[in-house]
Amino acid sequence: MVEFIFLFSAIYAITIAFTWLDKKLELGLAINWDWLNGQSTGTTSKPDPSTQQIQQLTERVNALETIITDNKYQLDEQLRKM
Repeated sequence: MVEFIFLFSAIYAITIAFTWLDKKLELGLAINWDWLNGQSTGTTSKPDPSTQQIQQLTERVNALETIITDNKYQLDEQLRKM
């Protein structure tokens, strides 16, 4: 009986430790338990759409910066202004 209690306590402590590390380091390992409250239909956590949108916008800005800083583009703009 003591072995069972020790085993159960060890498994419980490991679970709590991994859950804490997952939340602290934002690893995305934990199951999304929001379905218990009726908030979600999925079983795993999904990436935040705003993060993906920010990454896409950053790539677009980088592409526009390379176009604008291009010397030929700047020369064409100066010629158009004349």
